Formats: sequence, C-alpha cells, structure tokens
Amino acid sequence: MAIKHKYLQHYLEKKCDDSLYSDQLATSSNTDIVVVIPCYKESLAIIKETLDSLSAAEKGQLEIKVLLLINYKENDSKSIQENSVKQYEELLLLTSTDPNTYISIKELKGKHKGVGMARKVLMDAAFLHFLSYSSNGLIVNLDADTLVESNYYKIIAAHFSANPHLEAASIDFTHRDLKSNPAILHYEFHLNYFIMMQRWVGLPFAYQTIGSAMCVRAFAYAKENGMNMRQAGEDFYFLHKYSKNETLGDIYDTTVYPSGRESDRVPFGTGKAVADYNRNEKEQGYTYNPQSFIILKQWLRVVLVALRDGTNYPESDQPILSAYLDSIKARIQFEKVARSSKNFDTRIKHFFTWFDAFVFFKYLHYCRDNGLENVPSAIASKALFKLQGWDMNSSDLYENLLFLRKKGREVTDYNNQWRAGLISNPSSTSAS
Repeated sequence: MAIKHKYLQHYLEKKCDDSLYSDQLATSSNTDIVVVIPCYKESLAIIKETLDSLSAAEKGQLEIKVLLLINYKENDSKSIQENSVKQYEELLLLTSTDPNTYISIKELKGKHKGVGMARKVLMDAAFLHFLSYSSNGLIVNLDADTLVESNYYKIIAAHFSANPHLEAASIDFTHRDLKSNPAILHYEFHLNYFIMMQRWVGLPFAYQTIGSAMCVRAFAYAKENGMNMRQAGEDFYFLHKYSKNETLGDIYDTTVYPSGRESDRVPFGTGKAVADYNRNEKEQGYTYNPQSFIILKQWLRVVLVALRDGTNYPESDQPILSAYLDSIKARIQFEKVARSSKNFDTRIKHFFTWFDAFVFFKYLHYCRDNGLENVPSAIASKALFKLQGWDMNSSDLYENLLFLRKKGREVTDYNNQWRAGLISNPSSTSAS
C-alpha cells in the first residue's frame, strides 16, 4: 500500500504498536468510527451495560466498529489475571454474533503498564485499520463503565463533517447519580469550575480532557505521535496536543455518562477523587483557590499588551506568582517569544505554546502548596459567579453545577471566540 504522507509512514515504522491488529480487523473496510475501550479489573455486568448502550445508539448509514481490550498487569495477582482470562472468554461468547465488536486480551508489561498503554494499543489498531484502506476515519475513546446517548455516533460524525479543520474533540459528559452522590457532585463541579475559571482568565486551552469522552481523526492521531503511555492523565496530555495547534473542539450535542463510583485503578481522576471523598469528607469537596486565577489574569493582561507593544518583560507584583515565574524562567521564555516574530498573533501563539496547559496546571499546584490552599466547592462557586457577573440564585451545589454546564455549553467555538476577544482588546483576556 502506498502511503501518501511521510508522517504516516514515520508513525507506522517508529511508533505504532500492531499487537492488536488482527487479520479479521484487517479484512474489513468502509468504517466511519472505531470506538476503543480499555478494560481493567471490571465486572462483566458493567462491560455488558456499556456494550448494550453502544449497540442501542443510532447508526444510520454509519459503519461502526468497537474494539475492547481486557488488560491486566504482569505484576497483578493470580486471581486478577485468571479473572481477566475468564472475562475475555465470556465476552467472546457474548459478542460472537456481532461481527463489528472485537474482544482482545493483553498482559501489560514494563514501567508504562496502565491505561495509557491500553489506550495506545487500541488506538494504534484502529489507526492501522483506517490506514489499510487510506481512510481518515474517527477513533473514539470510551471507558468500560461509561454509557452513551442515543445520538452518540451521528453527532460525532456530523461534528467532524461540519468542521473539517478540527482534528480532535472533547465530548460533553456528566457523571451518573450526580444528585444523590455528593462525592461525584463535588468532583464534577471541580471539573466544570476548572474550565470556566480558565475561560474567565482567557486561556486558549480551556477544554475538558476526559478519557472516556474524546475522539480524534486517525491521521491526526499519527501526526501528533499517537497516545502517550502515562498511567494516569494520558487524556490530558493527549488532547492538549490538539489545543496547542488549534484543532481541538467541543461536542455538546451528545453526552457520555461515566460512572460515579470509586476506584483504585488509576492514581488520580474520578475513581480516586470519589474514594478520597468517601474516606474523609472534611478534606474533600475542595477545588482550586479563586485567587490563583485572579492574580494570573492580572499578569496575563500586562503580558499580552507587552507582546503587542514590544515592551519589556512585565514582573508580577504578587509574590506567589512571581516566585513561580522565576522557577520556570519566565523572563527568558518571554524574551524568546518577543523576538520570535514581528506578528502579534504569532507571538501570542508562541507564548501559549510555552505557557501551556501543563505549565498552568503546575502553577495551580504551586499556589496550592505555597499559601493559596484549595477552598470548599461552595466558596469557589460563589467566587466564580461573582467574577462572571452572574446572579447566584441558589446555594445548592447541584443547581449551580447545572448552571455552569449550561453557561459553558453556550460557547460553541471556544478557540475562535477566545481569539476574537483577544484581537479586539489584548488587555482583556477573557472570552466568556
């Protein structure tokens, strides 16, 4: 097969894992969407519920394939390994009449064994399938305990068809049992608050990065060197490759429904947050201090004006931010950016290529550990509403979360709205 783009050949030869690419998958074609599902220490009943949810979703004329990987680690107990094999055999029987569902099993080895590796081998198999007949189809990630809305496939396909410049997307999500489960309510509030505060600050990478709610074009997947093999946070690092090159979008017209249960499968994320909350309520239900966002926004306003006008590096008058900026050599980075181009828009892009989602995330943790401790959700909610100029009609966290979800989904093209606000007034970095 002749490969049109050199980056596809490079990924195929240097980066791609073909261990799940079966002869059966290779012989099929005309696929529009491949859904990939890593499955570790999961019950058969939960997996079946997820597969049933996918089966019930409307397909129309779309051709769909589902790849599910039962995985276990080389150092897992004998019982976990035996249960994984048994589960694999049961799933083979369960899906034997479905030619578009592929069940695999794999022992993960080495220092990277975990969900990142599981996602990678699945996504690589999907990539190889699309590459085999030169199709830039869609690779969609789901988790084994996540349900989908009935219009799931149709909306995802329509979104990428209507937005040919976009390479990846974050799909709308909401955890089940929000109202009755305070642990997951606080965690989902934290996730929405985190993005809404970023948008208030005016950061271009303010997108949700949830592993069970993301999708990517097959060739764009290879162009950005595929999935990383982190044992947690793999979704954050993966999707922000696309926020950096301005090809990440939001899909709000369909929703996925992750479970709100606790779990020990990954060192952070939903399951860990719920488990921590359930063990010690007094120290959980907290989120980032609003003051961390406020002082950053004040500094960024000055930075953007300095980049526009060609003035010197602006020091921060806030000790905690100043100390963090010194620790990451911000002055040197700013001066590099200022010299990088005569074009203001290019300089801004270069600045946020450096001051990216990861640098920002480290900043929030630096603030948390150096005087701006996390605050209860209720305090954070009140601060966000005040900063945005919204009336807070309720002190109920569930009602406020619903309001945040509604406001967040009013921004249907965040990148363009952020850029439009920046160009019209670089001293005001907010797009919301």
